Amino acid sequence: MKYIFPVMLFSLCYQYVHVNYLVENFDYMGYISNKFTFFDVFTTCIFLLLPLVVKPKKILFLDIAFSIFYFLLYIPIIITFLNSYENTLEIIYNQSFFVLGFILMFYIPKIKFIGLYFQKIKPLKFRYLIYICLIFIALLLFQYRNSYKIVSFDDVYKQRSDSQQDSVFFGYLTLWITYFFGPLLLANGLIKKNIFVTIFGVLSVVFIYGIGGSKISLFIPFLIIGIFFIYNKGYSIFSFLSYSFTGIILFVLSISKDFLMISSVILMRTFGIAGLLTFQYNEFFKKNDLTYFSHVNIVNFFSRNYPYDKALGFVVSSYYGADSDVNSNANFLATDGLASFGLVGVLIVSVLLGLYFSFTKTQVKEGNKLIFGIMIVPFSFIVLNVGLFTSILSGGFLFLNIYYLFFKSE
Repeated sequence: MKYIFPVMLFSLCYQYVHVNYLVENFDYMGYISNKFTFFDVFTTCIFLLLPLVVKPKKILFLDIAFSIFYFLLYIPIIITFLNSYENTLEIIYNQSFFVLGFILMFYIPKIKFIGLYFQKIKPLKFRYLIYICLIFIALLLFQYRNSYKIVSFDDVYKQRSDSQQDSVFFGYLTLWITYFFGPLLLANGLIKKNIFVTIFGVLSVVFIYGIGGSKISLFIPFLIIGIFFIYNKGYSIFSFLSYSFTGIILFVLSISKDFLMISSVILMRTFGIAGLLTFQYNEFFKKNDLTYFSHVNIVNFFSRNYPYDKALGFVVSSYYGADSDVNSNANFLATDGLASFGLVGVLIVSVLLGLYFSFTKTQVKEGNKLIFGIMIVPFSFIVLNVGLFTSILSGGFLFLNIYYLFFKSE
């Protein structure tokens, strides 16, 4: 009951943003605001609150994942569907799959599973992590020596174009530093109260901004630090995020006319894009060929059944009239769920992520619970932008699973 007010407050603010900011400024991208009835609002409120019945309480990394997914993915999708569909049956039908999927995603980890066990060996020295990160940064700095620069938000897309490379290897290094090695150094620095390692961890992630103008690399370190201190104070992370995100929305709205680029980055790219892309993927794959996971490289390597000649993001964006160079890469519910099996795919991929969370839960001990809790933050952000299978490897969270599978917990 104590979470109803912050949830409704955030949802009301997001609805206001959708109608009075996103639709007014980005209608060309597909944001819609149809009329809806009181009954539509009532059922939507029920759907918004239902996942709270499975909200994790004791496992830190699940609590953090639930909170981030809930405010940056679930609520935007449910409210976008309310505004985008034209009648009550359409709204309820399309929303219901995401309600059930979200509940399954966090109910499955509540079931007790037996974890895998191997003979544990002595943990690696922490300094090896610093050496690896330094080597990766040096390689990236050399690779992008001619294009590396810190630019304003207005120039990030030009910087992204200037730094564009076809190298898969350096692409992975960029992602691993952003979502794994940098945050892991930051996490260890905070836990061990080592200022040098903490600063090095922050700078490692921020360093990536100069390569491709990835704005998330500026946001992740500060969210990690905020969550760490809120956890140490004993406050609710869910409540902290709900009030923080609400405050950010209201503040950015108040300055949106004077700072257009900042407001669009935060209100549209951070809060608004998940709902829009999920709606667009939903409508596209109701009318076009499903992929049945063939958009995943390893699956297509064996099946050779991918039905399109371009990546999913380019296919969907071109369908909605966007420039052919625009890649509408979306969250895992859209990319792995809707693209693979339609609305039923939302349930399938939710179960898969629930099982992955269950496996990870078996590895969490008293000594490493804070590491898992902090490291779920960057994983949550990458999975909100690309598919689940890509995120597990590209985001590096799988490395943490492998490490604690074979090494003793520190």
